[in-house]
Amino acid sequence: MAIRLTIGPRRNNSVLRAVVGGGVCLGLSIVGFAVVFSAETIAGGLPFVPHDLNQGIARVVFGLGAVLTASMALYAFYEAWAIHRDRARSR
Repeated sequence: MAIRLTIGPRRNNSVLRAVVGGGVCLGLSIVGFAVVFSAETIAGGLPFVPHDLNQGIARVVFGLGAVLTASMALYAFYEAWAIHRDRARSR
């Protein structure tokens, strides 16, 4: 997945694209938050780090990913609303 930020006129003029993108990001953030708050243990980690520290690192990383994807979902839903608003004004 890549993120590209541009300054200038909006290139996406599809409400459906923005809503679907927001839905995908929202789903990923829900999974990330579920792992952070409900998983007893997270498998894997660094082999030379104690288990408890590995669990803490994993929860922080999953939490940051969940926050990032949730913010991307909010931005996509904002884009969908802005596109819809602009279309309604131009009618």
